[in-house]
Amino acid sequence: MEITMISNASEVSIEIGKKMAELRNMNPPLKKSSILMRKSVKDNFSQGGRPIRWRPKSKATIAIEKSILGRTTSKPLIFTGNLRKSISYRKVNDKIYEVFPAGIGYAGIHQYGGRTNFAGRNIPVPARPFMVFQNSDLDSIVNIFKEHIEKKLGI
Repeated sequence: MEITMISNASEVSIEIGKKMAELRNMNPPLKKSSILMRKSVKDNFSQGGRPIRWRPKSKATIAIEKSILGRTTSKPLIFTGNLRKSISYRKVNDKIYEVFPAGIGYAGIHQYGGRTNFAGRNIPVPARPFMVFQNSDLDSIVNIFKEHIEKKLGI
């Protein structure tokens, strides 16, 4: 193993400056985290809500879907699959990525609950939070950033 000594303070300062510049670029771990979060949200649809399962569709909603649209599914939030397919991520600026349902006007009522007019009826819609991340996701995100920092510092 070769040992090298840096003999003057300006060389040390230059090396520290290089490492600091490398650490300022958080785009790689932000993008990796966004991809992980997007997958996690999509998994919520596959599992019918997590960690708490979503409330099932009411019999009335199923009947309305059958009578108006000619088909239905008993699983909430996946009738067309559009909401799940809309989950996307984008770079907002150099420091922020966001995960969001793109172009789906009804996403909010499903996330938070409320009332809506469906087939001429004012019906309640229970909250079925789909934009939820799991504790394991948060642990994974911490590890993504930890690995990025360690790599940049050569640890």
